[in-house]
Amino acid sequence: MMKLDEFIGENIYLKPKIAFQAGEEHKLYPVKLSGVELGGIWIESEALTLMLKKAVGLTAEQPTPKTPVFFFPYSEIYFFFVGSTQLGQEHVE
Repeated sequence: MMKLDEFIGENIYLKPKIAFQAGEEHKLYPVKLSGVELGGIWIESEALTLMLKKAVGLTAEQPTPKTPVFFFPYSEIYFFFVGSTQLGQEHVE
């Protein structure tokens, strides 16, 4: 059985119920899984970081002191997926 917390630190694709920006309703977002809790997941996202920087008046080039991490409750996620060698190895003879 696969456990989501085994993929902490890995890149995953996220399909949230609400798009990060208008016009992105069908987009899958590449994010880094930073943590897993009973109620949702913690992610790092370049797209969300750029939006946050813009909101606080920073340019995309200006560094942030720390990497922002965002929490997504499972109720706000349609689905996400990860790459797994476990699934591919099931059919190896």
